[in-house]
Amino acid sequence: MLKSQTQIEIGNLVVKFGDQLNLLDLLTEVVRPAFFDATLKRTYSNTSYLFYKPEYFVIAEEPIIAGRLVKDTVLERQQLLVDGNLQDATGTLPSSPSSTFVLLLACHRVLFVRQHRGSPSMDNFRTTLARFLKKCHKNFLRAKSKVPDAETGKRPSLQELAKKYPYPTVELTPLGSHESIQSFLKKFKSIETVTAHLLETNSEIDNDGLFQAVRAAKTRMNSRKTSLHYENKKKGLNAAEAESQITVLSKQGNHLVKVTGIDNAGEKLEGNNDSFKVKIPITDFPHELIDAAKSLVERFEALKINEIITVPDTDPVARQKAKNAFTIQTE
Repeated sequence: MLKSQTQIEIGNLVVKFGDQLNLLDLLTEVVRPAFFDATLKRTYSNTSYLFYKPEYFVIAEEPIIAGRLVKDTVLERQQLLVDGNLQDATGTLPSSPSSTFVLLLACHRVLFVRQHRGSPSMDNFRTTLARFLKKCHKNFLRAKSKVPDAETGKRPSLQELAKKYPYPTVELTPLGSHESIQSFLKKFKSIETVTAHLLETNSEIDNDGLFQAVRAAKTRMNSRKTSLHYENKKKGLNAAEAESQITVLSKQGNHLVKVTGIDNAGEKLEGNNDSFKVKIPITDFPHELIDAAKSLVERFEALKINEIITVPDTDPVARQKAKNAFTIQTE
């Protein structure tokens, strides 16, 4: 049974194939089969994750992939309380809770709804997609290696192809809102450190001038990992400025942010993007996938208009590239 009320979570998905290629650059060859190949499963122990009957839609001019991430597992029991007494009672129960996802292909945002108790998380979505992308990327390289070069007539080696089409990396960063960040920071009596790790981007630019400069310096330095760290353990950081900076970063989803400090009881307290991610309540979530997708896209557009989340302007070329990939598929 679906929950009568649940929540929408939003993340920024960054899929990179080396420094130059993004999700849309290998959409047809690698990304599309990662979602639509029904044979793909990520399995460990007695649990498997799979994308269940995904579909491609265009909603409000936005090309999307929508579907359900299923956690196919077996629940085990070892003990029961019977008439006030604990007794050994082994047994199993198959269970397959699911979550609904919408990937907006042009802006790379993921809308995610956990629909049942035990439903897979947004991080489960990331790890599952990463596994499937790696498998499909290998298949893509193998297929390319069998095709002779048009000029030389020689077949390229897998090593040569891997340099041209590097192996995929996947980041999925939860987005925050000013309200969710403000609520979390109220738990701190003193904020001691704020650390922002810069993530790779799809191509969009940071809205904050400081982080534009840091990212430019990162490129000039040829740095693979770059962080900005603020610290004042003696007197604490300026709380208002910390809130402002964290809000700018978390609303974009291009940084991993960590906050540490002291709570009102004098205990150590820390949090990250997951601690202050935005969660939008939603009731009567539609069962049919197309209706669910429309509902999520409508809520997403409203959040943008009300500036609760920050999304770069969609590149018309990117939007058309996504549409073309699926138009070709259905011709």
